[in-house]
Amino acid sequence: MFQTALANANEVLADTTLTKDDQKVVDQAVKDLADARDALKLKETEPTGDGNKPEGDGNGDDTTNGNQNTAPETGDDSMTVMWIGLLAIMALGGAFLLCLRRRRIR
Repeated sequence: MFQTALANANEVLADTTLTKDDQKVVDQAVKDLADARDALKLKETEPTGDGNKPEGDGNGDDTTNGNQNTAPETGDDSMTVMWIGLLAIMALGGAFLLCLRRRRIR
């Protein structure tokens, strides 16, 4: 039901021929989508474990092997050290050029 309402709302959104006179069509698509959203129910999941105690130790990190590394892995592979090194090389090059320029002026 939700997928149908969503597809209908996307069709209305993509329709470039709609004018201000067609506001009722847009309002109906929004209402249908909202009703379908409200009709959604949380999917039941099967319990895990022995049923007597919840998974994890209750502190929210759900580490079961004692690993205390809680930093999230962001997938950032921008090679920060390389960029810092490049910046340092550029700064040194700029300083060198300034020294040469001052020597020529004197």
